[in-house]
Amino acid sequence: MLANEGMSRQLLIPVGCLFLGLVSGIGFGLFMGSAPSPVEAPEKSTTLSSSAGASGMAAQNENQADSLLNIRIRDLEEELSDEKKNRDAVIHADQLTFFKKYHDRMILQAFDGNLKVTPEMADILGLSKEEQQVLEQHLAETKTEMDKLEETKIVLVKQAADSVTLEVPVAPEGKALKDKLNSLVSGDIGEDRAELLMNSGGYAFNGPFSGFAEQKREIKIKWADQNGSPLYTIKDSSIGPNGPSWTTSSSTSLPPQYERFLQIEPGP
Repeated sequence: MLANEGMSRQLLIPVGCLFLGLVSGIGFGLFMGSAPSPVEAPEKSTTLSSSAGASGMAAQNENQADSLLNIRIRDLEEELSDEKKNRDAVIHADQLTFFKKYHDRMILQAFDGNLKVTPEMADILGLSKEEQQVLEQHLAETKTEMDKLEETKIVLVKQAADSVTLEVPVAPEGKALKDKLNSLVSGDIGEDRAELLMNSGGYAFNGPFSGFAEQKREIKIKWADQNGSPLYTIKDSSIGPNGPSWTTSSSTSLPPQYERFLQIEPGP
């Protein structure tokens, strides 16, 4: 019996050791299996880096596409603008040709009594605001020079109690002023538009520039009492290559272009 018990104890010790070793091995294996391997970690890191790079490339490509689209839109806008300008230029050229050809059959007032270009003429000529301002400035400057010239040339022909007769002889300086104005206007708006403007009224012998003194003028101003106020009658005549021509008008006040000629108070 004692011998058998000793043998049993000897057998239990190795078996116990074997069991403990087996359990320990399984636990260590599980622990090792749960930890990331050195090979797996870099693979995950590489995957994240690749995703970030792809997103950056996509954003860059999208920005480039937007830039190209904006450039194309601007190009199209410029093309449409140029096309409209070209179309308007053709229409305006045809319009100028028509009015230049038939201006003598129409009533085209170039500017008013204050030397302001009429809206109709500004539209026909296609004047910009800046062009109109410069043009009107040159018209006013020329009118001032023409008035000074007339004042140095005018001659008193006859003085009566109720009338005055004046004469303005031909003055070569007037043509020089006209040529100067033609040059200024051509520089302001171009030769084609200047030609139409200069041939569309306002340059007659009784106009604001007095025909640039290219013809001899006679001005007769009469006045009469009308209910305690003077009534003026004006006859402005000219002798040109085609014979005499004149205009007559009546008013209770003298127009500015004649007021400067009357140096005396009207008589009874």
